[in-house]
Amino acid sequence: MRRKPFDPSNLPAPNSDEAKAMYEAACAEVSRLDREDRCGWPELQRDAVTWWCRQSLRVALETGEITPTAYARLYPLAAEREHRMEGVTIAANVSALYALAFADEYPLPPEEPEVGSLASGGEFIEDGSVYFEDAAGKIHKRPVASWIGFAAQRLHSLASQEFNRRFNAESRDLDEVARRDLDARLRRELRMDAIFALTFHPERAFQAGQADRGWVSAGKVAADAVDLKRLDMAALINLYDSFSGARELWEGIMVKPFCIKQHGGDWVLRSPAGELAEFEDERAGFLMDRIVEEIRTRTPRDDEERNSVLSLRIRHEIACEGRIRDDVLMADMAKAWA
Repeated sequence: MRRKPFDPSNLPAPNSDEAKAMYEAACAEVSRLDREDRCGWPELQRDAVTWWCRQSLRVALETGEITPTAYARLYPLAAEREHRMEGVTIAANVSALYALAFADEYPLPPEEPEVGSLASGGEFIEDGSVYFEDAAGKIHKRPVASWIGFAAQRLHSLASQEFNRRFNAESRDLDEVARRDLDARLRRELRMDAIFALTFHPERAFQAGQADRGWVSAGKVAADAVDLKRLDMAALINLYDSFSGARELWEGIMVKPFCIKQHGGDWVLRSPAGELAEFEDERAGFLMDRIVEEIRTRTPRDDEERNSVLSLRIRHEIACEGRIRDDVLMADMAKAWA
């Protein structure tokens, strides 16, 4: 039941500056309420920078990162929180304002290719997109990176199931050291790290290929030009946290209407302002990588500084990889805190 009668006269004109301003204000309000709401769900804090949601919980369960018991405990909380935030989004009228702000983009061009143009597994077309068919038989047109991610999701699910089956079968009579060796061997044999990267970071496959051809992003060039050697440890640690906050701001700016030139489903073509925001976001990210590498090479002055450095390296590793995969970091943790 509606709380009050719907008044269409309150809606802005399609494609108007008012529509874009109202959409931006609604997104900002939803984002603010989302940040405030997180404080009420401490159980869902995954690490220093991420929070559990239904999708991430399902992936973590499939990969063995969490147990079924933990999944059963956390999933209802994540579902309740997402349900609350969905209500906030509906109350802010975000979807309707989005349609009005970008009304000139509708109707969307048809996704169906010409008869006979769908090849096995997907067919590339000149604009860098690809046609492919999902499990339900629906044909999609998406950027190549999205298609790679879609295909990798199937591989990730199968590889995770096979990993869990073999690990459970072969680890029953093993001690802790042997179990870790088995874990590492199975991950190598099943190419788990490569499949994980393709599933959750498909765009990096193209970045790696571009790097092989001598291409480097402008954000990395700018980050590499910064001299970190002259900064002490405390400054580096504080700068890392500052750049982390800056990335959150730039990521929020990149989704604003004035930063989007064209979009469709799960891909976005940025405006010049969006490209600038993306550059700053990349620059901050590469600087965070460099800061972590710089502090790793230094010797801490005391236990307190050592703990601060290890804490930062752990946060960075989990934020980038989803868990601690760096053997050197694991060894440093054991040496410091054993």
